[in-house]
Amino acid sequence: MPDLKKFMEWEKPGNEQELHQVIAKNNPVMAIIGELADEDTGRLASQYLRHATLELLLAIDIHRARRQQADVHMNYRDLDLDRNRTLYEFEVKADLGDAMTAQTASRVEKMEADFDLVIAITTLHMLQGKPLDALFNE
Repeated sequence: MPDLKKFMEWEKPGNEQELHQVIAKNNPVMAIIGELADEDTGRLASQYLRHATLELLLAIDIHRARRQQADVHMNYRDLDLDRNRTLYEFEVKADLGDAMTAQTASRVEKMEADFDLVIAITTLHMLQGKPLDALFNE
């Protein structure tokens, strides 16, 4: 499992307008469009980038909420597994496998949320025209 700590500690910019201005200024695609296209095409591309930026910021919020939900779900599944393990040891109940499967599913759910968050943060970072390794040096 890769170390995702930097991504989990990443803080969302406070001002979406300033972020959009940075993206419009530094995005390599916008630079090419500015050189080759007319003013209307540039304005359309800028609006598209603004929309994409807002979608990514919303996605980051959603993925962080999914991570929190997955954490709660994992804690519940851990407790349920402990409960079922105890019942199994006392030979009261024999569904330990179901509890283990549910626990594994909750861990997969958390990993999916983690990776979706990493992808959204990386995409937003790259839209700003920054090299990816700069994300780790911030």
